[in-house]
Amino acid sequence: MMALLDTSALMAYLLGEAEADEVEQLILEPPTGSADCAVCFATWVEVYGRLRAMDLPSGEVDAQVRDARLLPIVTLWPDERVLGNMLTIKSKGYFPFADALIAATAMGFHRVLIHRDEHFDLLKGILAMRNLGRSGE
Repeated sequence: MMALLDTSALMAYLLGEAEADEVEQLILEPPTGSADCAVCFATWVEVYGRLRAMDLPSGEVDAQVRDARLLPIVTLWPDERVLGNMLTIKSKGYFPFADALIAATAMGFHRVLIHRDEHFDLLKGILAMRNLGRSGE
């Protein structure tokens, strides 16, 4: 499975939350043995912002982001496919811009979106995804 981590999944790993082991396996032990784990560039922006919002000292935030960027995770950037997919996603209902971009990136690069956000349920049937908060998805 070629995975694309939503910000919620990467944050679970970085903060050692309940789903951290599952995310760690996707990052460090991909099924095909190569760099199968990716994020949309917007995820790095959100990670930085969420860590800062936790009122951590700026040096700690910078160190955590720097360490995370050393993980074997590919960063994907939008192209015409991704931008077109955003229109499809936006037509399904309200989506925050970053989440629409992340989901569109997963669609455009044929990756399974790994997340913990229930609002992605609106995309069932048009996007391969797995909600870490629900077993069996």
